[in-house]
Amino acid sequence: HDILRNGFGHTKRFILKHGKQIAQVHLHDIRKIAFTQYPSGHKEPVYQDHKPLGTGSLDIKNGILLPLKQVGFSGPIVIEDYYHDPLPSVKILKQAIDEINQ
Repeated sequence: HDILRNGFGHTKRFILKHGKQIAQVHLHDIRKIAFTQYPSGHKEPVYQDHKPLGTGSLDIKNGILLPLKQVGFSGPIVIEDYYHDPLPSVKILKQAIDEINQ
């Protein structure tokens, strides 16, 4: 939800600043589904969250897992995807964790 509220890149900064206070992480992907066009002509993307990991724009490894590792996070990571088979997301998360722990 942080990306929807604060934009891409904010999550990493937030984790590095407040990481010692994070007890658990709820993780899901986010995908651009449309654009809103304003009368001024400005177009803004519309995102939908709670998507399976690996199907959207979230940089799981660099934007989430590496900063969590840097702050010594050891709590649970909950995959927050209500409508899809969770196994592909679990595999993607495990692979990303394995890659940063090599």
